Amino acid sequence: MCDWRSVGTIIISYGTPTAMPTPSADTTGASSSRASLRAERVGIDFVPDSTDGHDELGVGVVAFDPLTRTLTGWLGAPTNAGVYAGAAIFVVLLFVVLAVVTALVAVSVFAMPAIVTLVTARHFPDLEARHGGTFAGSMRNLVATLALFAPAWIVALLLVPVPPVYLVASWALSGWLSQRVFRYDALAEHADAAELATLPRAIRGRLLLLGILLAPLTLVPFVNLVIPLLAGIAFACLCLDELAHAREPLRA
Repeated sequence: MCDWRSVGTIIISYGTPTAMPTPSADTTGASSSRASLRAERVGIDFVPDSTDGHDELGVGVVAFDPLTRTLTGWLGAPTNAGVYAGAAIFVVLLFVVLAVVTALVAVSVFAMPAIVTLVTARHFPDLEARHGGTFAGSMRNLVATLALFAPAWIVALLLVPVPPVYLVASWALSGWLSQRVFRYDALAEHADAAELATLPRAIRGRLLLLGILLAPLTLVPFVNLVIPLLAGIAFACLCLDELAHAREPLRA
């Protein structure tokens, strides 16, 4: 059986803000120009206010500005503040999901074999390896998973105007994605072809629950850098444990 232990707590502290002097009328213009230049460098664009024509941070969105402007151009509204804000939100979400998907795929392809070997050696040394999975099978699983995930993610974007509903939908979708990616690789070495086909269906509820429990950690700074590896370990433990229990009646 796999044992779960706390690996530590990350504490993020913020410095105490320092009072800033009120700028004089002579320096307001220069300060605004410098602020705009700094904002441009980090990808913050200020959307003009429709009533007074001044730039406002309230509608500023941290995004990759060239891609955002390209999207607004495709939509035929390059100067519309509302379209720009919507495109910027889409770009931010796109970069987030691409980062998560890339990390999951990288762990699945490059790290899962080593993870399974380590988990097996420590927790399931007597589990027979029947080699029912293949590298080609892993690649097919990845392609099929991403083919299902992409349209589902696009549909979920329609829920962005209702943040609580979108949060729940994206949370569930992220959990589904991680369990679908890792379950094949977790079982590929030790399950035979029949077990590889039937066991994930038999434990789909537990797999999805584990994925949903891990999904929020992808939003925690620093933790999200290692959560794909931790997810790989967690799914390897769960799948191999279920495989070992499934074989117990056969031994008896």
